Amino acid sequence: MNIRMVLMALAAIITTSSGQWQTAKTTRYWDCCKPSCAWPSNANKNGAVNAAVRTCARDGSVLSDQDSKNICSGGGTDNGPAYGCVNQQPWEVTSTVAYGFAAANLPCSVCYEMKFTSSSLSSAGKTMVLQVTNSGDDLGDVHFDIQLPGGGFGIFNGCAGQAPNGQGQFDEPESAWGARYGGLSSISGCAGLPSELRSGCEFRFGWFENADNPTAEVRRVRCPDAIVDITGSRRDDDNQYPEAPGSGVPSPPTPSTPKPPTTPTPPTTPSPPSVCLPMDSSKCDCGWANAGTCGSDDGSLCNCMCCCSYTGSCNYNGGGGGGGGGSNCAMPAGVPSDPAPVNNRDFVACHGKLSLGGSSGLQLVDENGDAVQLIGMSSHGLHWFPNCYTKESITFLVENWGINLFRAAMYVGEGGYASNPSVKDTVKDIVQWCKELGIYAMIDWHMLSPGNPNDATYSGAADFWREMATLYKDEKHVLYEVANEPNGVGWSEVKQYHDGIIDVIRAVDSETIIICGTPTWSQDIDQAAANPVAKPYNVMYAFHFYAGTHTSLLGRVEQVASQIPLFVTEWGTSQASGDGGPYLSEAMQFLDLFASAGSSKVSLSFAQWSYADKNEVSAALTSNACSSKSWDSTSCSGTFLKNYIKSK
Repeated sequence: MNIRMVLMALAAIITTSSGQWQTAKTTRYWDCCKPSCAWPSNANKNGAVNAAVRTCARDGSVLSDQDSKNICSGGGTDNGPAYGCVNQQPWEVTSTVAYGFAAANLPCSVCYEMKFTSSSLSSAGKTMVLQVTNSGDDLGDVHFDIQLPGGGFGIFNGCAGQAPNGQGQFDEPESAWGARYGGLSSISGCAGLPSELRSGCEFRFGWFENADNPTAEVRRVRCPDAIVDITGSRRDDDNQYPEAPGSGVPSPPTPSTPKPPTTPTPPTTPSPPSVCLPMDSSKCDCGWANAGTCGSDDGSLCNCMCCCSYTGSCNYNGGGGGGGGGSNCAMPAGVPSDPAPVNNRDFVACHGKLSLGGSSGLQLVDENGDAVQLIGMSSHGLHWFPNCYTKESITFLVENWGINLFRAAMYVGEGGYASNPSVKDTVKDIVQWCKELGIYAMIDWHMLSPGNPNDATYSGAADFWREMATLYKDEKHVLYEVANEPNGVGWSEVKQYHDGIIDVIRAVDSETIIICGTPTWSQDIDQAAANPVAKPYNVMYAFHFYAGTHTSLLGRVEQVASQIPLFVTEWGTSQASGDGGPYLSEAMQFLDLFASAGSSKVSLSFAQWSYADKNEVSAALTSNACSSKSWDSTSCSGTFLKNYIKSK
């Protein structure tokens, strides 16, 4: 008997030990190769499966020929090349349970419950359920190589450049993927990966807390339907094993699939648009057109045809930007398509200083004790989009959209306050403009990367908040958000930061609402509910979501809203990457819940991300809207938001 047969026999013994815990080690990888368990001959070793694991073409479509040639190596038919499917990446089920996929020297398609015994994952009591999609001969016994996008190619690279059997799955260069072994070193690198892989990459630095090869105890369990829905593969003996934690939850949203480059076609002569404007009033820039000629739309954010041959550019008043113009954006049920403008000036004069109250103490209330729901917009990075944040733009939002809250997102890292303290002046300006307009202003200490609020990057936090408290302790319209999105760090460290900053603020300002971010980009509100801050008076907890990624968190909000005060300080209509969608129906599920959440039926206030003209779906404005002061030139997401806010 050769070594391979011995190892596989041992693996079979392990998998037949129903409920027996064993010690395991872990590593990580993401190579974009066809899973070995996608070969029917591999899938049915050591017992039968209903089907081999799915494999995909470069465009993301599932291949019907399971014997298609692997992009990375080996033989097979020419009906390929075959790659890994992008949805075979991990996702958070609850704050302590996650699902995913792995390579292991075990039979294909078995599932294992993995309780971590080292790193911060252990202290947080976290568990993963992993299905084996690669039966790796190079791995030792009870060794799981977890599939984490950006976790390092390892032996093979089917992701970037020229692979053994064709073009890599994505156009991003090899340098964007990090070290061959180990992968990316920080969450900021996730932005350089293909958009359909970013959620799995961010999972590593969020829920997985950037744990480096943690140890674990494992046992075989029945594969959850949510996992089988993705791979299409289940072993015939699966029902003999215990139910996995989290079973019954739905599958995560399907990531958008990669699109291969297409061969451009020659431009055709279009019909002229209805309006051809001068260059300085353009709402879109089709500078790709050949000078002196007209060209057809190249698929860019310009939703116009080129006719202005004297400039070589299309200057048509046609929307675009921010993920597409809003004129053809269908509103979900309950949102009017063209509501009248709403003026919400002097909202603060009616409600005064806010606090926590209501029958449960969880409701945001005004000076009269009446429930208040703040509804407004968040800026993007103040230092990145300075043209978007002026008194004129915020006045327009107040007098036309009817917002009663504006959130000033002051990035600290990533070129923000830590290296450019002058951005604080913009925060002060916004607070003053909001006072003059009579709406509430939220000061956001926008910590994102690095994800630990105690990192040296944020060493100026205490001084900053002491200054803010001193300036605004007597103001009625100001709220403090002291840590935007902790990530890659547990609640115990985040709470330690919050307790310290709350002490700093309360030494000066005893009343103003303080909002505390929670782990995993302010999603793990349940951890805060289980262990609140030391001084909870007028303290709320931040919850963030993106409608295309986080619908599984609706139940968490419903439950936790009856336990601690929540404020939705950031949310988007897109996927967590900022693109994809917009997912307006899913967004409405959250907004309907926010109107009356939990058994206490509290209303949850929110600020939407973001009032900016960034080239992404979640941006409310079309590209270049801010430079042209087109404050109502909205994307589909922005059109939805302004219509929803006007209707409230």
